[in-house]
Amino acid sequence: MLTLAFYDSNGSEVFKSTQNRQTTENFGTFSTPLPIGSYTMVVLGYVLYDDDELTLTSPTQAEYTNDYVRETFAVTQDVNVTSTQALNLSATLSRIIACLQVVSADGRTANVNKVRMTFAAGGKSFNPSTGLATVNTGSVSVVGVSATVGNPSTSTGFVFLTADEQTMNVTIETLDADGNTILSRTVNNVPFKRNRRTVLSGALYSASASAGSFQLNTEWLTNAEMDF
Repeated sequence: MLTLAFYDSNGSEVFKSTQNRQTTENFGTFSTPLPIGSYTMVVLGYVLYDDDELTLTSPTQAEYTNDYVRETFAVTQDVNVTSTQALNLSATLSRIIACLQVVSADGRTANVNKVRMTFAAGGKSFNPSTGLATVNTGSVSVVGVSATVGNPSTSTGFVFLTADEQTMNVTIETLDADGNTILSRTVNNVPFKRNRRTVLSGALYSASASAGSFQLNTEWLTNAEMDF
C-alpha cells in the first residue's frame, strides 16, 4: 500500500489517497490540484494483511489500529505552491521500523500453530515526520508458522521505537490452534535499531520452559560492492 497526503499550514488535511499495488494501475503515481499555499506532504509505504488497518491523521500521527505493526516506510516533505504551473514531486521513503526475527534451533512440533512476540516497549503508533513511536507501551505481533513439522521456523515481527536505538524485553510464545500458550520465554534487554533486524535464535518447541537460551545476532553481512 502507498498513501499520499497533504496538510496545510494549519494542519488540516487537504488531500489523501491510498493505492494498492495489486489493484492500482501506474502504482506510485498520484495527481491532485492544490491551491496556492504551503503544505506538508506525507507519504507512507506499508504492508496490510487480513483485517490490518493503518490510519494517518496528521504529519505527526499515524497508527496501526486493528492488529499488528507491519513493515513501514515513510517520508515527509515541505511543499510550496506559488503559481499555477504544475509541480512534479518525487520522494524516497525510508524504512522506519525495527525488525525482530525469531529463529528456532529445533523443529516445529505438531501442536504449534502460531508464534506470538510481545515487545515490552515501543508501540504501534508513530510520527511520520520523525519515524519514531508516539507511545512506549509496547506491542504484539502474532504470526503463523509455515515450517512443516520437524523443521526449524523463522517468525518475524515489527515495532516502532521511541529512539533510533532502543533496548527492551521481548516475550516469545508458541500457541496452539486455539491461541493457548504452549511455551513462553522472555528475553531481557534485546537491542533494536530502526531499519535493522535483530535475530533471536534458540530452542523454541522442544525444550522445557526453564531450559535453553536465545542468542542475539543484530549485524548485517558485509556488503557486496561493485563499480559500474
